[in-house]
Amino acid sequence: MIKPERKYEQIVVSKFLLYYLIMGTAFCFLILPVLWKSIMFKKATGNVRQFVYFNENNHGGAFIPLVDYSIEDKWFSFYGTDVERDELNDGQRVNVLYNPDNPKEAYIYTFAGFWSTPLMFFIPIFVASSSVLLAVGLIPKKIVLKI
Repeated sequence: MIKPERKYEQIVVSKFLLYYLIMGTAFCFLILPVLWKSIMFKKATGNVRQFVYFNENNHGGAFIPLVDYSIEDKWFSFYGTDVERDELNDGQRVNVLYNPDNPKEAYIYTFAGFWSTPLMFFIPIFVASSSVLLAVGLIPKKIVLKI
């Protein structure tokens, strides 16, 4: 029995569009969880108690802020990140973003402490890959997909 020849429909897609769709998806995976936290978590005010020397896995350490905040007369403490150490001082009041279901999960709500970490990963990857691919000409103008 002879099978009939299958006809394919061709779709022409710009590789630039495909590349930016992939990079946009990566951006969403890095930013959407942070955006969700900024919407769903509640806000409080806390104080930087002190800076603590934190040395994880003996790979050099950093001073990170220890922050105290209260919710309905219950006190919680958490550690900030070393990104925030240059912006903060002992005793300084800070905005805190915390998970209402688990108040121990909290963040200092500043651009450097909350938003910059995902951007620090995405922006260099995006710029470097765009520059290399465009400079070398590895992105032809079109790609043909057979469906």
